Amino acid sequence: LSFNSPVIDHMTTTLHLTSLDMEEFSEEAVRYFVDAAYSGETPLISRDIFRDINKMSHVFNVTWLVTRCSELFTGIAKAIEEPTYQDLVFLFDEAAFALAKLKSREIVRIAFDFIRSANGEEDFISIYIKENLHSLSHQQLELILELAGPTDVQYVVKPLTQYLEDTLSKRNLSDNCKYLLDNSDLYLCQQNTPIIAEKLFDVLEQVCSSPESFKWMFQLHRKVVNKPVTTAPRIVPNSIPSAFRRSIPSIAAPARSSPSAATPGSGLFGAAPRSSPSAVAPPRSSPSAVTPPRSSPSA
Repeated sequence: LSFNSPVIDHMTTTLHLTSLDMEEFSEEAVRYFVDAAYSGETPLISRDIFRDINKMSHVFNVTWLVTRCSELFTGIAKAIEEPTYQDLVFLFDEAAFALAKLKSREIVRIAFDFIRSANGEEDFISIYIKENLHSLSHQQLELILELAGPTDVQYVVKPLTQYLEDTLSKRNLSDNCKYLLDNSDLYLCQQNTPIIAEKLFDVLEQVCSSPESFKWMFQLHRKVVNKPVTTAPRIVPNSIPSAFRRSIPSIAAPARSSPSAATPGSGLFGAAPRSSPSAVAPPRSSPSAVTPPRSSPSA
């Protein structure tokens, strides 16, 4: 075990521990973990013990087993021939757990690839929101938005609208509901599915019952009528190689014109340096150069 895990090696050689507390994991998962550490073999497993094995591989930093867990998860997904809603819940929840607790996106990728290949994201999101909206974690909310993707925002907006309509008598506008709507591209929803967007605000008008909720709804509606503005990246003069600066004069706004702006040597990204007084104003003329000589009376 110490050879495979630097964490266990530290516990036994540095801390001189002779036993480890593994009570948070199932007995079957612990036996699998120990056998894998000694033999290097990872036979197929059931979904019931996958989370424990995946967690142990991360907690004890067994890097090769972390990779094998991704392969095991792929095997579990491929074994699902006709996916049911519960099958998709398992894949989605394991992805959410792996991302939240273990910071692993590989399990998310495998789960999403399978759900999308089965064309099940719309139906899954609809039922998942309806059954679990108030109890969903922040990570699960984020993954719902990610699964829908930037172009299919109606997969989120439509079931949320239906949920609010079904619970209209309760006038319950939860934080999770607000979070999903606040982070959905409602402008795109209005462009692609205007009926769904209009229905959403029809229902929200009936659900909102306080000044704060109405204010939130008006702010939300502004996302529908105002197209998001993409801000051009700011270009820092020093970040552009000098060899290319004169080939892109339109990047920076021209400097304000001034008497000295036309002098050679003006910089591309700023106003020209001020000239010294002697370079701008001509030298004063002496009195003899300005006043004509007086004529003599005889002239």
